[in-house]
Amino acid sequence: MKSRGSFAGTALAGALLCFASAASGQNGPAPGFEITNNGAGLEVRFHGVPLKSVRADDNQNALALDFNQPIDPAIFDRLNGALPGWIAMAYSNYDNGVIRAARPVTFLTRPEVDGFSLRMEPRGPVAPAQQPAPFQQATPYPQQQPYPPQGGPYPQQQPYPQGQAQPPIPFAPYETYAAARNYYGLEQAVRRADPTWTTAYARAAMRSDSDAGLGVEYHDFHNGDHVLTGHGSFKVTLGAGVALLGSIYDTSAKGVSVRTPTGTFVANSTTNQISGAAGIGLELGGDSQLTLEGLVGNGTAGGKIGVWQGSPDGFFSASLIYHGADLTTPEALLNKGIKDEASFTAARRLGWGLWGSLGAHFDNYSLSGHSNAV
Repeated sequence: MKSRGSFAGTALAGALLCFASAASGQNGPAPGFEITNNGAGLEVRFHGVPLKSVRADDNQNALALDFNQPIDPAIFDRLNGALPGWIAMAYSNYDNGVIRAARPVTFLTRPEVDGFSLRMEPRGPVAPAQQPAPFQQATPYPQQQPYPPQGGPYPQQQPYPQGQAQPPIPFAPYETYAAARNYYGLEQAVRRADPTWTTAYARAAMRSDSDAGLGVEYHDFHNGDHVLTGHGSFKVTLGAGVALLGSIYDTSAKGVSVRTPTGTFVANSTTNQISGAAGIGLELGGDSQLTLEGLVGNGTAGGKIGVWQGSPDGFFSASLIYHGADLTTPEALLNKGIKDEASFTAARRLGWGLWGSLGAHFDNYSLSGHSNAV
């Protein structure tokens, strides 16, 4: 049971991609990393981190890593501050991690007795016609992406066999977005009034693969009112950067004493409403998306449009809702409440270890026969 209320708190946008930590790498056998070369190229030796496989994405200058066991996330947190000229963002989640370079590089890996070594070599921008699909599945470790002992030469890895047409860019470049979506969902549940977590969850959900989910939410008001909502949602990836989106909500509310638009009160009212949304999601290239959805509920129809534009240094997200069903209170359900909303959320890295975020929204609430009520 969850008491309805507003959980305050402004989350720094840096937490969307894991918090940075002001600590440097450590030498020795303990889990951690050491910088073995930082010149024309970068070489980092990871200790106590058993690598299973890696997948590279030249479009986003990123590397996704899978490990044979859970690892300490502090290792990747320290990478953010230790190598600002090479690494724009690094984070881990249980047994996987992501490293995004601050400039175009080629990623190379080598197995070690107690972990692995990672080398990053500068490269020129990828021509549009040559862009590989994000995080293609490579040959299982340790055979994939090897490099010889220090002193090289370091061979250029080929994302696709020569002469083979590159596959289309899919909606889900790697499974880490699914893990991030689950994490953001938990944060969003306890920070309902924070738009930063809401937008982070929405983006991670869009970048994950086709899926479906079910949930139940219950609200108990101080005056004895109750609202129970069962909901289901799905996302079906149709092809390169295109997905179908849908959701359905079954909401039941019981009010001890509910005011009607005429000013009278209804005692012990019980109301049930079925509402839903359906639409399409589009990946626009880079870290950007557009969603278009139709809305139905509380006896009215509306729509929603949402945009996202992100980079390693921040993001901007905005949405516009027209006639969305208001299902938050027994009064809103009984009086067929609807809501129009315009909102935006922006975040930016202000300096090492310091992020700032700003969110704002304008809401207009209406009831049956009373537009612009609030």
